[in-house]
This record gives sequence, C-alpha cells and structure tokens, in this order.
Amino acid sequence: MTTSMAANTLQQQLNLAISSFGQGEYVASYWHFESMELDYGQEPEFLHRNFQQTTLPVRAYAALMADRPTDALIYFGELLSHYKPRPGLRAFALYNAAIAQSQTQAIAAAAQTFRNFQLTFPDSNEAALARLQEADLRFEIGESEQAAALLDALYASDAPQTLRMQARLRALQIASEAHATERTCAILFDTDWKVAAMPDIAVLSFAALNAGDLLLQQGHYSEAVRAYRLTLPRTILMQKQRERLHALQQTIAEQSLFASSIWKRHSQQLLARLTRQMELLEKMDDYTPGLYLRAGQAYLLNQRFREATILFRTVARTAEFE
Repeated sequence: MTTSMAANTLQQQLNLAISSFGQGEYVASYWHFESMELDYGQEPEFLHRNFQQTTLPVRAYAALMADRPTDALIYFGELLSHYKPRPGLRAFALYNAAIAQSQTQAIAAAAQTFRNFQLTFPDSNEAALARLQEADLRFEIGESEQAAALLDALYASDAPQTLRMQARLRALQIASEAHATERTCAILFDTDWKVAAMPDIAVLSFAALNAGDLLLQQGHYSEAVRAYRLTLPRTILMQKQRERLHALQQTIAEQSLFASSIWKRHSQQLLARLTRQMELLEKMDDYTPGLYLRAGQAYLLNQRFREATILFRTVARTAEFE
C-alpha cells in the first residue's frame, strides 16, 4: 500500500468517525476511531501533532458519550497535558474530564477537577454549572458542609436564575433529607422562589411537605402552615411538571449542533431527572387528601378555624379523595 493510498484510507475512516459523531451516533464514532488507531496507529500522519490535536477532542467526547469514561479520561488527559489547547477547547476538555472521573467513581478527583475548572474559568457561564456539579459530588463523599456552602454561594451569585434556583432546591433537598429542621425552614421561608425559573418544582413541593410534617410534629403550627402552602396538590404538580418537561424537550430539540456540549449535557441530565420525577408522580398514590388534612390540623391548632374548616370540607366533599 502506498503512502497516498494509506493517507486516503485514513481520511476515509476519519470521515466516517466525524460523520457518525455529527449524527449523534457516538458508539459508532468511538469504534471508527478505535479501528483507525488499530490500522494506522504507527503511521506518521496519524501521529502528527496537528492530527492528534484535531481529533482528540472529538474522540474523547465520543468515548464519553458511548459510556467509555475510562477511555475518555485518557484522551482528554492527553489533550490537556500534551497539546495546550486554546481556552475554549481547554474548558471543554477539563469539564468533560471531570464528568469522566465521576463516571469511573473517582468522585473526590472529579470534585477537585470541577473546582479547578471554576478557578481556571471563573467568569465563564459554565463555572456556575461546575459549582453545582462539585456540590453534588462533595455531598456524595460525605462533605455535606462544603456542599452546602457551595450551594449557598451559587444562590447568592449572579449566575443565571434557573441555576440559582437549582442550587437552592438542592440545598433544600439535602437539608430535608438530613432532618435539619432549622436550615430547612431557613431555606424554605427566606428564599425568593422564582417558580417560573424552577425546573425541579417537585423538589420544592415534597421538601415543603416533609418540612410541614416535621414542624407539625414539633408543635410549630404557624411554620407548618407556611410549609404546607408551598406544597402543590398532586394534579397541579403533575401539570406543571409536564409543562416543564415539554419546554425542556423543545429546548433540547432546538439546540444546534454547535451548542456548548457542557450545556447540552446539563440539559440531558435535567431531562432525565424531571422524567424520573414525573414517573414517580404518576405511580404514587395521591398525597393531596393527607396534605389537606394535615394542613387543616395545623390551621386548627394555630386557632385559624376558618381555613381549617375549608380544608376539611374540601376533603370530605371531593369524590376523588374517597
């Protein structure tokens, strides 16, 4: 085989890999790159610095999306350590390397890489996403106080409102799961909840419901009422959840091929989370009668008899609650 024929064949394989990647066929793209290295890995053209610098980002991301995080980590590592990519490409590689680390269960390393991303690109839109990711990972490895501090800082920042709301909801979820009543109440009652910018509206409803139950048990009737009022009835919550799912699906469908892969991945993660929440809502029993009864009890014990009577009558007269 002549050098020109080998080069053409290498180019053909590269074209197949790039074409598959562009169509979102990441598994096929991954294997095209693997075959290309197997066939031409010792060829000067394949080993050339420009060729590697051009193909490594695509190859690494294809591996990540094909559920080959270990390979992705290797390729992102090569790109970052040997080729000094321009800032935009470096940000892409560093962020996705952190994702790959988290998928290989190197959780502490992934958290640190997300921290490095924030330090390296502090003024980027993606820095807020990296902080949100780091907080989740810190919580996963038991660093709850550090996770809470990161989420509080993100909420207080000038990040996009939807990310600030996600940070606040995550902080609320962590506090609720830890039965940290004082912090849960502080987040619930001191936050300016922007419902329109809140994708995870179910998190607020169920955290508020749990907080209301806890406050009712502890005799804090006024605070329990405030918490219950933040809990949406199941039918309304499901309607709003469907609306958010539809809007997010539309956003993802309208994202261009050249949209930031970091934001694309965030959108996909958010879609998966909202879909799981919707499935749980559809399968679970209607919690609304219990919500109204406990809220009515809180009103009654707080000597707000009119509101209590309205809720008790609603439960008694609604056929769906029987």
